[in-house]
Amino acid sequence: MSPRTCLWVLGLLLLCSCSRAGRTASYGIGDGVMLQVRLESMHPFLAEYERTAILVRKGKPDLRRTMMLDHGGYSATNLYACGSGVYVMEGFFDTWKIDSMAGTMSEGDCVGRVYLGVFDGGSGRPWQFHHARVRPEKDLTPSGI
Repeated sequence: MSPRTCLWVLGLLLLCSCSRAGRTASYGIGDGVMLQVRLESMHPFLAEYERTAILVRKGKPDLRRTMMLDHGGYSATNLYACGSGVYVMEGFFDTWKIDSMAGTMSEGDCVGRVYLGVFDGGSGRPWQFHHARVRPEKDLTPSGI
């Protein structure tokens, strides 16, 4: 390969590695309040993602928490209602409790939760929220464990 071609390839690789293409899936819970999971690519060639849980209030992102990284095939996140504006997002390796009225998000779970749906995508499918009436609860047990 010529030095000029090498520089073009190197420049292209650098450009690709610096871009942070992201996709966001949302679940509306009323009056401009939404729960979102955003995936941002961590690697230009591999399916590795940084996952972010987002609470949107009054139509604007109000609170963000970085979730466990997805190093390949582990981005799916089940969503549960716990009553009175409290929700749980459960991934393969982490669980987040969200109080939409208080505007808080912390690691944790709740008792008596009700499955609402799953944030999921990949393998040619778009990243989106799938309601419980369309997709059954996803088993989030990592393979090999």
